[in-house]
Amino acid sequence: IDNFYTGSEDNIKSFFSDGRFLFIKQDVISPFDVDVGKIDEIYHLAAPASPKQYQKDQIYTLKVNFIGTLNILEIARKYESKFLLASTS
Repeated sequence: IDNFYTGSEDNIKSFFSDGRFLFIKQDVISPFDVDVGKIDEIYHLAAPASPKQYQKDQIYTLKVNFIGTLNILEIARKYESKFLLASTS
């Protein structure tokens, strides 16, 4: 899941041919669900990481870090997925 706020689709294009990879263009602060039978692992990397990016809109950064994490944890609970939250700098 990515909304490309600070990234680019080019960064993940190599994964599109992998049948185990699911991509959803979505902002994690908006509630969402995925229509799949099983999600083994979720890697939560969503956050504006560079000071220039997270200082541009500090409230949005807080929402991604809190509301986005809550929304992703709900998905992990629903699918009984392993969950990894990676911190930024």
